[in-house]
Amino acid sequence: MAATSSLLSLNCLSLWFLLTFAVYDDFYLDNPLPPARLAFAIGEYEDMALFLTHYITSGQLLSTPQDRDMFTFGFRKLFDKKWSQMKAAEAQLEFGDPAQLNMKILEPYIQKVQQETVKVCDDALKLLEDYLIPGSVADFNPGTGEGAEHLVVYITTAGAIHQTKLGLPNVDASLETTAANRAYMAAYDYVPELNPINPVVLRWALRYSLFLSDVMGDTPRALHLAQSSISEAAAYEDFMYDYDIKQIQSLTNELNNRINFWINQ
Repeated sequence: MAATSSLLSLNCLSLWFLLTFAVYDDFYLDNPLPPARLAFAIGEYEDMALFLTHYITSGQLLSTPQDRDMFTFGFRKLFDKKWSQMKAAEAQLEFGDPAQLNMKILEPYIQKVQQETVKVCDDALKLLEDYLIPGSVADFNPGTGEGAEHLVVYITTAGAIHQTKLGLPNVDASLETTAANRAYMAAYDYVPELNPINPVVLRWALRYSLFLSDVMGDTPRALHLAQSSISEAAAYEDFMYDYDIKQIQSLTNELNNRINFWINQ
């Protein structure tokens, strides 16, 4: 009886595995987006990146704000994971007891994690600059402004990634600075199509003003951009309830904090 029960359990497990693999394989080949969403939801960001890469490089665009945010936040989470691994290994090398460190293992590991961290940025940039941004430009309707939000998000994200790479080893700082500035400026071409109180616009203003101040050293221009964004958003506060109010409040608070900091410098 016990042997029969074990055999039945094994057969059920095998059937479950085969059915799961069949569904997984079908999703992967025909529509990788659902498993990408699942991977994102459970925090498996490397799997999410794999599915999204397959989906986007097959010529598909992320048509909903939820999927768009999954891309931006998911790749950010993956970067944060690699960044933490890189910094932990570097700290061990710098502050660890040399007598207890195995340098033959630690140094190659640090190089490996550094390369993986840069690769996360480069992979995301390739998807943005070779697929998502050109595809969204093609879909953009200048008459109605439809598609502008996707473009501001994607181009701003590209600028933020180039800016992030400035903190990584073995990158061309001048090249990344130029690329980041060019991206933030390119995003502005589509900002006027959106409501000034839209969180997408406020996030662009925050990121670009921080870039102008922290990277370019142009605090007056950063201050002007932040103040203009706050002023324009205030004029459209009646439309606040069309968007995520918590995001608006958080972004305006951050902008105001930076404004106060720059004024009091």
